[in-house]
Amino acid sequence: MDLNKEAILEVIKSTIFGKTLYIFDAVDSTNKVAWHLALEGKPEGTVVIADYQYRGRGRESRIWFSPPGVNLYMSVILRPKINAELISPLPLLSGVAVAECMSNFFPEKVSLKWPNDVLLSGKKVAGILMETKVRGNQVDFVILGIGININLDVTTLPEELRERATSMRAEKGEVFSRVGVISDLLYHLEGNYLLFLNLGFSVIKARWLYFSPLYQPITVRSGEETISGIVTELDDRGALFITDDEGKIHRILAGNTLLT
Repeated sequence: MDLNKEAILEVIKSTIFGKTLYIFDAVDSTNKVAWHLALEGKPEGTVVIADYQYRGRGRESRIWFSPPGVNLYMSVILRPKINAELISPLPLLSGVAVAECMSNFFPEKVSLKWPNDVLLSGKKVAGILMETKVRGNQVDFVILGIGININLDVTTLPEELRERATSMRAEKGEVFSRVGVISDLLYHLEGNYLLFLNLGFSVIKARWLYFSPLYQPITVRSGEETISGIVTELDDRGALFITDDEGKIHRILAGNTLLT
């Protein structure tokens, strides 16, 4: 396993994120481990990384394919001192951080798919899962889980995923340093998070729209409803505004993009 704690601590450029760091050979889910650490009072910026997850999770209880030795499975504890209703943009903020990190290696090939997928050459390369603990209107903590396919051999993916997913190695034809990706990602994630706390989501929104411009056709499933139309806005809560063929405007804060 190349995920050496001392090597990571030596190269990280962030000032808070990753200074408290846990590395595991195998866990059921890094989000689950981080959740328990947060309950124990571990500080903001605590990072949990695993070489292998045997119950890796995506949104809506989907399985996240998590083989050993090739990818990044990471969770970060956040303790934002903001009203609970304001945390909804955090997955989009995280997507921007991943996209900025990957753009260092793949200029002009990275894009974002609302609400939480990062695409490389149009295929999914990373995903984000946010879990929160709140008390009334106050945030106790947030767990941000990030999975990135770094050195994955895409031929080992389940057959149903091979046409829709990729890895950095598959796109570039070379093996990447996971330690280097971790360092860059934590730097961008911390920077965007501090901007969000100080200035709100508007600055981050501009960066998100760089990777996912407006006026694209989209189909989103929100609850029992499926909505198709053109994306016309992203608001400061991270909600999409979609104008359908009849000119009706839909505001969607939570859902799944089916087609872009």
